[in-house]
Amino acid sequence: VVAVAFSQHLHLQRRLAEAFATDAIPRAERLAELVAESYALAARRHRELGSDAILENRLATIALGISLGHRKLSEVVAALPPEFTELAPLWRDAPLQGRIDWTRHFWVSAALTCLSDLVVSADIGQLKEELDAGTAGGSGFSFADLAADLAGVALATALTGERLDARRLQRKLAQPDQLQQFVPTLATFPEGLSDQAILDQYGGVNGESYQAQINEITTSIRILPGYEGMP
Repeated sequence: VVAVAFSQHLHLQRRLAEAFATDAIPRAERLAELVAESYALAARRHRELGSDAILENRLATIALGISLGHRKLSEVVAALPPEFTELAPLWRDAPLQGRIDWTRHFWVSAALTCLSDLVVSADIGQLKEELDAGTAGGSGFSFADLAADLAGVALATALTGERLDARRLQRKLAQPDQLQQFVPTLATFPEGLSDQAILDQYGGVNGESYQAQINEITTSIRILPGYEGMP
């Protein structure tokens, strides 16, 4: 079941990659198109084959994580067809809110959530940001990137949680341009912060101001329209 599902996602992503390369789909619309078609495939498999909606959502999210996030995710998917790693990374052509780095943050975190537990995925996102801040010439710590990470975690958690929610969100994301309902406006959160700035302005990662910023991010995700009616 897993191998067949991944093969179908591979075929889908190859087709869309060709469309991207010919500019048949405008760049600003590519992420929405890929997400909608991926979850439409998951919904169709669930409906026609009677497969588990949570499993289908998990597979679709991992597939998106590999092509939109990082190829190294493919190394932990034993059933992945070898050709999948040869597919050109689609994140270069599918920006999230105008940024390709936010596409990668979101979908790596979403895929990791489907491959591990929530706490580990969130920790990986925070660790990545801390490494950026301490690297010479790096982009610095970004609460916007962290918000993209946590939004990816939140969506993957909802897609693989309660079955009724899994089916509802699967159908919702299969419709055009629904991903925006699951991502806050990332540009509103601070970026480019050095280690010293995190200490001075936020009291470090354990400081009250830092935690207040994290709470603001999580609240902004929780109240998004995509999660309306969910606990």
